[in-house]
Amino acid sequence: MGTMYVEAQGKAFLKEVVALMSEGKAEDVLRHALSAKLPLMFPEEPWWTKAHVSGTESLAKFSELGSKKYGFVDVLVGSTVIEYERNLNASGTFDHGLHQVKQYCASQLNAGTPPDLLVGVLSDTVRWHAFGVSGVKDISTVPGATTYGPEHIVLNLIEECDLSAAGDLEAKRLGDFLIRHLGREGGRLLAAFTLAKDLGFESPFCQSHLDSIEKLVDLAFKSNPTYAGLIMKLWTDFVSYLGGEAAAGKFDTRSYVSELYILTLAKLICANVLSGKGLVSDDDELKSILDGSFFKVRGLPNLVEYDYFGWLNASPYVSNLVEIARDIQNDLRAYNFTSAPAEDLFGSLMAQLAARSQRLLLGQEWTPVWLAEKLVKRALSKIPKEQKPRFLDMCCGSGAMVVETVKGAQARLLAAGAKPGEPAALNELVAAITAFDIDPLAVILAKVGWVLASKEWLIPGHEAQIPVYHADSLFANTPVTKVFSATGDERRRLRLDTEEVELPKFLIEWKRQAFFDALLSRGYEMAMSSAGSPKTTLRDHDIEVMVDSVTANTDAALTADERSAALQFCGRLLRALEVLQRAGRNGIWAFVLRNSFRPALVAGRFNGVVTNPPWLALSKIGSNPYRDALKAKADRYGIKAPGASHLHVEIATIFLLHAIDRYLTRGAVIACILPDTVLNGTHHEPFRSAKYLSASRSVPFDPKEIGRSRARLSKTKRLCCLGARRSLTHQPRSSLGARSGGIPIRKPHITSSLPAAGQPGRRKRMHPW
Repeated sequence: MGTMYVEAQGKAFLKEVVALMSEGKAEDVLRHALSAKLPLMFPEEPWWTKAHVSGTESLAKFSELGSKKYGFVDVLVGSTVIEYERNLNASGTFDHGLHQVKQYCASQLNAGTPPDLLVGVLSDTVRWHAFGVSGVKDISTVPGATTYGPEHIVLNLIEECDLSAAGDLEAKRLGDFLIRHLGREGGRLLAAFTLAKDLGFESPFCQSHLDSIEKLVDLAFKSNPTYAGLIMKLWTDFVSYLGGEAAAGKFDTRSYVSELYILTLAKLICANVLSGKGLVSDDDELKSILDGSFFKVRGLPNLVEYDYFGWLNASPYVSNLVEIARDIQNDLRAYNFTSAPAEDLFGSLMAQLAARSQRLLLGQEWTPVWLAEKLVKRALSKIPKEQKPRFLDMCCGSGAMVVETVKGAQARLLAAGAKPGEPAALNELVAAITAFDIDPLAVILAKVGWVLASKEWLIPGHEAQIPVYHADSLFANTPVTKVFSATGDERRRLRLDTEEVELPKFLIEWKRQAFFDALLSRGYEMAMSSAGSPKTTLRDHDIEVMVDSVTANTDAALTADERSAALQFCGRLLRALEVLQRAGRNGIWAFVLRNSFRPALVAGRFNGVVTNPPWLALSKIGSNPYRDALKAKADRYGIKAPGASHLHVEIATIFLLHAIDRYLTRGAVIACILPDTVLNGTHHEPFRSAKYLSASRSVPFDPKEIGRSRARLSKTKRLCCLGARRSLTHQPRSSLGARSGGIPIRKPHITSSLPAAGQPGRRKRMHPW
């Protein structure tokens, strides 16, 4: 697609800066003159003209003669670094400027930008020189260097032009040069830090998109108050309910708008990566990306589901959302999509969202990529090579652990002789990790992370069900039922808005997973078909045929009582869905039912857990039944602190013990990030003393290694990491402190350990994993 360029404005700019240069104006004046004129020269305001303003004085880190240095790139546009000088004809100025271009190219290499993406531009706004990186010397060629510096960079001249005549021809050449070297599509590295900086909530690009989405949401809520009321109720009953005292019972429109922005951004990024290029989509393709059909035809049927935002991806609101998506897609053309980023892309954006909304969501924190990588590698190293990873992350956030596990599983597959493109290998990646989160946005971001990490292993025509689910892994709460028990074993009465249906317990046992999924899928189709007719077409006989067909197709062995219960459940559920569809209060229920009960369907099936569980004191959760359920679990597991201090217990340890108890096989490995108050806090003394081994619900948990890091997950939260196994026996053993060793995190270095049990103050030496 061409870029509109107004040559008359280019000519006017050249005349202006030639005059400024003759007056001896500083380079800042010349650069600002260009930034001011770019919107006039390019009235469509392509992404790079905006980046020329927002990318000024970007921090650059590099080496110089073996010493660490830093500076500020005059302008960074995508992967084009620009150094402006006052007058390149002045003695020594060209060489000085060229040296700085090398410094800034080195800084971008250090940040992870591939050398073939880099372009260095040296200019005084009249004379322009563009350089490519033709060679990069090994870091070790410069004594003492640990990163790249200008000495490592070899540049070659791509193009140069002198436009000081400021005529019509020069004006044309200026537009050509700017479009070719600053407006390069695919010139920006797709990475978490660049994405957060360029399109995050603190970027100048973001606010205009948020304003447009807010108008769309406001219009939708006013024009369809019935369905909007349903969404608000579900949101406040589940998402906000778990968001702490301040959020309980409130629908936060600002958070909803912000999440829709990131959600739309993530879908577009995923589509671009799968296509291997920045897409220029028509309305139909944009709609297919938004509603998920783009991904379904590529074998990813559950990447986009009809969730809390699904109604806005359908008529009549989708036409407005398409316009917003087109603007975001235009911004994304700056990035290189030829290869998938091998990291959690969205963690930084989620951290920005958390700061923006001040929503607790049970202590949601972003896990740094380096930390997730270390933790997962450690867990994988502890399972035998012949054993396949079946890991769990019960609080996955944006998917850092998911991405690292997929990468680790791929390495094991390659070592075993498997190759991308083999259905069995893809099935192994699907089975390598299962993840849950209560935040619907986190769920789709983790799904996108899984897709990007698995891109080379996806097979056209072969479906892959992404194993990430919107659910409470404690299984104490769902959007349709609140059990609020320490065990989660009670019978469940589903409240689907105005309708109620009792769910038989046997349907959500792990051995019934395929049967339960198929019942929901086939049953939902029948209910929607019936709702489309003027009168109901649901008959008991048809429901019976459907249940028997699903039973046969999934090889489910049902007793007579189970078959009767399944028939009764399906009859009531399908008729409830039909009623809700006719009343305009359906859409989201299939998503809720498919996801909410997944934790029960996979219980006891994992040989490892890799996780950063919620960090939040019980006192931060509203005085509601959910907190009572957590307190009851702490008591059953023997880690409830005495007296008033129990309110200060971090629920991280409750989540950890619940995961070990409910999800893991014997001998399973555990790699977990915990708050460092676990090491010394009075309220964690029962956990340190291994009271869970002799509790009423004893947990066979055998910590092996634990240590503290200098790193923080936030300004106030310092972390420690724990390695353990689910024991083969429930026999009580010595306390946590006596068994602790060291942990393998080198960045940052782990510096301290626990005192040995019974010997306060004594320090054991830390040993790396």
